[in-house]
Amino acid sequence: MALLATYDSVYRSKKGTPVCRYIVTGSTAEMKAFKKSQGEYFTEDPAKGVLYFSTTDHGDKVNLIINDAGNCYADNSEQLRMEMQVKQAGGNLGDALASELAKKIVSASSGSRNTTVNASDAAGIGSL
Repeated sequence: MALLATYDSVYRSKKGTPVCRYIVTGSTAEMKAFKKSQGEYFTEDPAKGVLYFSTTDHGDKVNLIINDAGNCYADNSEQLRMEMQVKQAGGNLGDALASELAKKIVSASSGSRNTTVNASDAAGIGSL
């Protein structure tokens, strides 16, 4: 099993920055490591569970990775691979490939999303 972050909602921080909120699931050991990685920013909602916040939209679901230094980040290897393919193709082919990959990304993330904002959404993330 891996740490999985599932999209919940998006809101604007006090500074106006868009922030995506994800609900985190994983094994007991993974959740313990996640909590340690978040330090003082660890947030748990009584109704939704453990939360992960990001100013980057990682789609509906993303694996979270905790590196050897104990830092947590979203696994964006699929997006990096697509970027590499576009750069390698270059020119008109790269442009066409980028267009097709963009369509794929948009269609994969075009499902309905909850955009309801609650006052508690900013807890632990208001400093962005």
